[in-house]
Amino acid sequence: MAFILFLNGIPILLRSKQASIVALSTAEAEYIALSELAKEILFVVQILHSLGIPVQTPITVHVDNMGAIFMLENASSNQRTCHIDVKHRFLVDLAADGFLVVVFTNSANNTSDGLSKNVSKEVYQHHTPKFMADKSTVD
Repeated sequence: MAFILFLNGIPILLRSKQASIVALSTAEAEYIALSELAKEILFVVQILHSLGIPVQTPITVHVDNMGAIFMLENASSNQRTCHIDVKHRFLVDLAADGFLVVVFTNSANNTSDGLSKNVSKEVYQHHTPKFMADKSTVD
């Protein structure tokens, strides 16, 4: 599970860790990672609000798995998704309330893939500047 939380284009949180629960599909794993990211987003929004900083919603979240997006948009439980813990279902409410909007991004454009997957040198070098400081610009 990996994600990067950006605030005004600057990464403020990078998370890459092994999931604490077993997912039965990649869509489920992405859905769980999305719920973890949503919790972090809610926390950051609370901090910003407490500092008097307005937050523009909806907050856009990029996901590279159509199955996870489908699970979010079609919240009804079926035979394949009924086992997913209720604690992850709050995503449906966040999307329905207009707080989050989840959009598909392909793997080539997914910055967090370099944190959790084996990617080519070209893909890694393309995304690295987005979440790491360039040594030439740091004093």
